[in-house]
Amino acid sequence: MYQPDVNQLLRKLIELEGSDLHLKVGSPPAVRVHGLVERFTGIPVLHPNDTLELVEGLMDEGQKAEFRREHEYDFAYSIPGLSRFRVNAFFQRGSVGGVFRAIP
Repeated sequence: MYQPDVNQLLRKLIELEGSDLHLKVGSPPAVRVHGLVERFTGIPVLHPNDTLELVEGLMDEGQKAEFRREHEYDFAYSIPGLSRFRVNAFFQRGSVGGVFRAIP
């Protein structure tokens, strides 16, 4: 199964001058650019394990425990030399989703 790389998706978000990256089960990753949400082309629909691995792969063990307990977790993530991102990870209809907001 194809597993997208969150760093590549975030690089593309910045390249497109987008504000948010959306990860949702049943849909390819999507970006908000100038207020419009557009799905990435050429990337398959995300499955529950995809979003879980993408989001929890950025968390340490303590963050994962809080996320699983509270079913929502906000944290910061950065790619040196590119940008910082505010991340909202959440459970929705039994699956994990996430929104990454670029912080200029």
